[in-house]
Order: sequence, then C-alpha cells, then structure tokens
Amino acid sequence: MVLVLVVLFLCVSMVLVVQSVQGRRHMELQMRDVEIRLRHGLLEVLQEAQQVLASDTNLFADTESEAWAQPQDGQWENGVHFHFRLHDAQARFDLNNLSLPEETVRGLQPADLLAELLVHCGYFREEDTIAALVDWLDADEEGVREAGWYHDQGDVRSPVNRPFYSLAELGAFSSRTREWMDSKPRTQNRIREFEGNFPELVTVLPRERRKPVPMNINSVAPELLLALFGAQNRAWADTVLQVRANGPIEDL
Repeated sequence: MVLVLVVLFLCVSMVLVVQSVQGRRHMELQMRDVEIRLRHGLLEVLQEAQQVLASDTNLFADTESEAWAQPQDGQWENGVHFHFRLHDAQARFDLNNLSLPEETVRGLQPADLLAELLVHCGYFREEDTIAALVDWLDADEEGVREAGWYHDQGDVRSPVNRPFYSLAELGAFSSRTREWMDSKPRTQNRIREFEGNFPELVTVLPRERRKPVPMNINSVAPELLLALFGAQNRAWADTVLQVRANGPIEDL
C-alpha cells in the first residue's frame, strides 16, 4: 500500500512538473509574441513618423504648432492602437555642445549659456560643476578635472572624452547634476524668474560635432531665450515670443 502511494505521489509530481514546464513554455511563447508585435509596431510608428515629416510644407522654419508636431493616433489592421508625437530636438540646449573646443564656437560659449540657463532654473554659481562637465566630455587633457584629478581623489572613474549618449549620464555624473535633473512643475509660456524646469530645457544628441548644434528660435522655451539674450535683455526675449506667436520667424 505504501509503495502504491509513493508511486502515485511520484506520478502526480511528474504531472505537475510537466504542467509547470508547459505553462512556463507557453508564457515564454506569449512574451516572445508580444516582443515581436512591439518590434513590428515600433517599425510601423517610425514609418508613420517619416510620412508625417514628409508632409511638412514649410521647409524654412519649424514650429511646434505645425501638423507634424501634433499627437498622432491610429490603429493598424492587426488591431494594435498606436500613439506618438514628434518633438523638435533643437527646441532644447544640447549639452554635448560642451565637448567643443572654445575656438570652434563663435559668440556665446556653451558653458556660459548653460550657466545662464541654470540661473533661470534656480541654480546659482555652478561654474565649477560646469567646468568639470566640460573636462568630462571634451577630448583634451588640459582641464583641472581630467583623469589625474580623479586619480588623486581616489576615484576609479575617468573622463569619457566623448558626447553623452543619454541624459541619464548627466544625472549619474554627480549629486549636483542629479539635483538639476529633478523635475519641477511645468512652467507656463512666459518667463518666470528662477522657475525653469531644467530637464525640459536640455537634451543630448549623441553624435560627434565640429560646431554647436543650434537651437530653433521658433520653438525654444522662454528660459532659453532669456539665457541666450541675457537677463538684461528681457525685452528682446519678450519680443521674440510675441512675434513667433503670430507666425514662424524665418529670417533674423
């Protein structure tokens, strides 16, 4: 009797194991199917985005009030719904401009623009952190925060000497830059002193460059306009906002 019970228990256990393996395999197949559908959906969205951009009739100026910048919704034949929205990357300051040698930049240096922008976001006297960022990104070894400095501090890190691949790298750079990336309430479309939301004003375009990636005067935020013109020229920034509200600026 005991032997029969043991054999019965083993048989039940084997059935449960087989069912468990089959269930896990079924789940893996389902996840794989979801992954394939998501990949296919991503390709479809990219094609839709290309068609939206190709339909843009104004090739001289881009504004975020145009059709290409509006939310896009739809449904494919397989029943999958999609939603996407295109954004102008040049509406933000590209932090990778910090990697450029000063002599390649005409006019306002990227480091000085970043310092001005941080002031309008409520962060003051950030010159040391900005200088450290420049040394982290640029290709030379002439700054005060190059590899030797990190070695002397007992820090195993060393400057990457390349553009950032994502904003996550900025947040991981130091506790101070992590604080910059903490989100604040979204600002209105008017200039408010020291209330800019830094994460909404910057980006990183992960590619090498020989000159700064420019910003689009038709789509940059008010805080960026003020940083570009300087606080003493607030009236200029207000004028740009008023003019572009009536139509895109095509010629400066």
